[in-house]
Amino acid sequence: MNRAVVPAIAYMLGLSMLMGLAIVQSTSYLHNYVTHSGSPVAMYGVALVVGLALGLVTERLSLLLITPLIVVLDGALIFFVVAYSPIWTGHALGNVSIVNDLTRQVILVVFVNLIPAYFGAFVGGFITQTRQ
Repeated sequence: MNRAVVPAIAYMLGLSMLMGLAIVQSTSYLHNYVTHSGSPVAMYGVALVVGLALGLVTERLSLLLITPLIVVLDGALIFFVVAYSPIWTGHALGNVSIVNDLTRQVILVVFVNLIPAYFGAFVGGFITQTRQ
């Protein structure tokens, strides 16, 4: 593995964790269970900042097209794991309607967060290209 790949993977994992935290804190699906729930605007702001951060460090356009998608999908996976963990551990009953509702929420979160993430990524990429 190339030495330059390890910091890039760590950077993307850090941004994915940040995105997952913002999704968990901001979605209305978990408002009854999260102690300090926030507004969905915070989730969109984090998606914009994460995209901007990715755009500022990504030099190739081909990577810029895929990295926001990967980070948002990782954040949605974190949201799914947090929301579904009571069912996995046996603390809550799980049925088909709960799984369907959670799947719908995850798909909605992905599509809604891709817009600001890609906008931030393209703005960051534009800033990077104009500085060179």
